[in-house]
Amino acid sequence: MKNLEPIIPYPMQIEYFDDFPDDYLILDKTYSIVPSSKANKCASVLQKEILQILNLNLQIKKETKGLEIALDIDNSQLITKDSYSLTIDDYGIEIIGNNEAGLFYGIQTLKQLLFNYHDHLPFCEIEDDPIYHWRGLHLDVSRHFMPISFIKKLIDQMAILKLNRFHWHLTDDQGWRIESKRFPKLTEIGSKRNQNGEIYEGFYSQEQINDLVLYAKERFIEVIPEIDLPGHTQAMIAAYPSLSCFEEDTKVWNEWGVSENVLCMGKFEVRSFITELLEEIIPLFPSKYFHIGGDECPDTNWKSCPNCQSYLKNNNFQNERELQHDFTTFLEALLKKNKKTLIGWNEINEGKLSDQTIIMCWQGDGKEAIQKAVSLNKSVILCPNNTLYFDWKQSIFPDEKGAFGVTNLKRVYEFDPEQHIEFETQHLLLGVQANLWTEYMQTPDDVEYMTFPRLLALAEIAWNSGRKQPWEDFLKRTEEYKKILKNYHIKYCERI
Repeated sequence: MKNLEPIIPYPMQIEYFDDFPDDYLILDKTYSIVPSSKANKCASVLQKEILQILNLNLQIKKETKGLEIALDIDNSQLITKDSYSLTIDDYGIEIIGNNEAGLFYGIQTLKQLLFNYHDHLPFCEIEDDPIYHWRGLHLDVSRHFMPISFIKKLIDQMAILKLNRFHWHLTDDQGWRIESKRFPKLTEIGSKRNQNGEIYEGFYSQEQINDLVLYAKERFIEVIPEIDLPGHTQAMIAAYPSLSCFEEDTKVWNEWGVSENVLCMGKFEVRSFITELLEEIIPLFPSKYFHIGGDECPDTNWKSCPNCQSYLKNNNFQNERELQHDFTTFLEALLKKNKKTLIGWNEINEGKLSDQTIIMCWQGDGKEAIQKAVSLNKSVILCPNNTLYFDWKQSIFPDEKGAFGVTNLKRVYEFDPEQHIEFETQHLLLGVQANLWTEYMQTPDDVEYMTFPRLLALAEIAWNSGRKQPWEDFLKRTEEYKKILKNYHIKYCERI
């Protein structure tokens, strides 16, 4: 029996045809790509992939009497969202998707087979579907700016691995990275910091954002923006000091950590500003999700700010934390008005928010955060920092890159989301996500090194969860998969 080692994530089911145990389909110029009317877009994708991998330019035809790669979308045969089937036999190749995304995922599986078997493909039948609908990767571009060309390269790798959510952390204390035509100082001032005597800068124009969002959409990846509020806002305050409690001139932060310069919760001007800003930014991102951060927000200034204290007393709040809860409720209403669902880090769960709010559980192993969220009937996404934070080191070697502790490939692969949630509330677990924080990743090469091969393990968790293959099997497939990483000139960690 042949072993389809390089497929990551591993398909739900693979069967070989016993009548043809040693036979292969030989893919050559006699084949045509024949899509149904619903599958034309994916046909062009497949044509480009085959040309790139095999240097074989297959024609796309409406019908053919010869050998074919047939593409179709049929939700009557495949009822699970994003599922697909892939059949390779002596008649040719057939890929059927439940929807367009499912068909695309089937093409990604065929693509991995082409990298391993080239033009000699084993006769087999694959049926596959994802366990989780949220299969995410987060990238912080505030601490260190990453060019659009690199982000597209990262999105290409996400697509091969069937990941479907790109969480883009665009703002923080150390830099504001998204153009606002309404508030131009956010980039004129907020996108630049003095780093060791030199100006470090960078931001994305609205045209670049539109382009990236479309690029990701073509690969069935949603781009979810994060505008961190009300903390992690020193870059915003450097541009517009009146948004702070004491309106002191300040600079974009050039340190790592958590700044105490946060938005004032007692000024109407702040809410007016944020409303105008978000209503300008929201249309750039078609995804129904919008991330507002909400984590690590010091209340030091609020305790001595006359405006904050007046607002607190007028609303009969018990403490300063309720100021943030009230602000998050305001953000939720603003997003709902604009047909968006609010996502925030698990700190926002201390307030009173609607059931539609989604909580990202990041602290520790995430168990305490997820238990609290599901007890309030909120959907959750797991991204525990002690396992799925890819700024952590990948090995115990003293010269290993990274911060904090160690979460190696095996630790990531063996992470089991289902152990973090009771069976009766598992419907509230939307999925999992790995997070890349870039305090200690200065270049795209640094990001790649910290991402790979751990992203392969994340893909397995997100697609397969409880039906994963044994670790030894995954390790073999990882070694085979490296030929794909090398083909795309991806830097990766060898210490696994």
